[in-house]
Amino acid sequence: MSKEMVSAYSIRVNSFGFIFIFVITLMFLYYMIPSSSNDNGTDDQLNVRALLSVCIDLAESGGKEIKAVREERSLNQKTKGKTKEGADEMLTQGDLRSHRVVVSGLSLLYPHMRVISEEKDPMLNVTQSPFFDQTVHPELSDLPNELIPASELSVWVDPLDATQEFTEDLDEYVTVMLCVVRHGKPLLGVIHFPFEKRTVWSWRGRGHGKLEKTPESKTTRIIVSRSHAGDVTKVARDAFGKDSIIIPAGGAGYKSVQVASGKADAYLHVTAIKKWDICAGHALLHSMGGQMTALNGGDIDFSPDLSPKVDGLIATATKRKYSEVLKKLVPSLAKKEE
Repeated sequence: MSKEMVSAYSIRVNSFGFIFIFVITLMFLYYMIPSSSNDNGTDDQLNVRALLSVCIDLAESGGKEIKAVREERSLNQKTKGKTKEGADEMLTQGDLRSHRVVVSGLSLLYPHMRVISEEKDPMLNVTQSPFFDQTVHPELSDLPNELIPASELSVWVDPLDATQEFTEDLDEYVTVMLCVVRHGKPLLGVIHFPFEKRTVWSWRGRGHGKLEKTPESKTTRIIVSRSHAGDVTKVARDAFGKDSIIIPAGGAGYKSVQVASGKADAYLHVTAIKKWDICAGHALLHSMGGQMTALNGGDIDFSPDLSPKVDGLIATATKRKYSEVLKKLVPSLAKKEE
């Protein structure tokens, strides 16, 4: 064989080898290391772990907008209505800027998934969303890659929980919350504290993020709303006695995390509350064996086509504590209805 033939043969072999390696590499990348679109899922299937990671990123991005509004002192607060009890429902630039980031991000990445946000904004542009790294968060790396049909999922968003407290510079109560729902039940929950740079996440049946737990107290501690209280203090005192500790606090997300971490035995709300306020907390408490129900003890259905209102709630970190709390509450609630 001449040198020219050997050379040509070598080129053909090397070219074939290169193409073969290239194709194998592409197949490996496609099936084993999904691209951002494949990792997020297809039109029909969503990767739940990737979705949870994206929800964390978006909640934190919304939190940055809230902090920027605080630093700029550009709240531009106004009243968007009143609650049944007559309390003002506030709206700020923090609510709107966080809403734009979170909802536009979800709409761009998951156009086939329904999003229900507390806020409505005609200026929302779903073609613009801040870039963020879609690499799965390290603390989620041990979770499985699980695919779920996109048609079965929807997301409840509270872009700024505890708006009233935000206007009062009580920033410890402020959270950004996202909650992914499947068949009416919370599947994923994310509660981000922008002023503490802390995020609590949960995935039903798979686990939750780290929580600093407080030992159980001998005295019953009930956490309640400081701005939408109704007659909750009276109901709690009647049910749990004069020695019980009532903890007024802002934000449903904050209160849910306080219960989850053991700093309160129960979260009690006796007036109407919205599902975007409680969905992520519901997801967190149920992921750790806790319970959250309507005030009458009924399950809460988070299906997107139903009313966003819930007539009060009871939440505890364990089912045992829930049974104890409900047993004591029933006579007080009956007295309240008389």
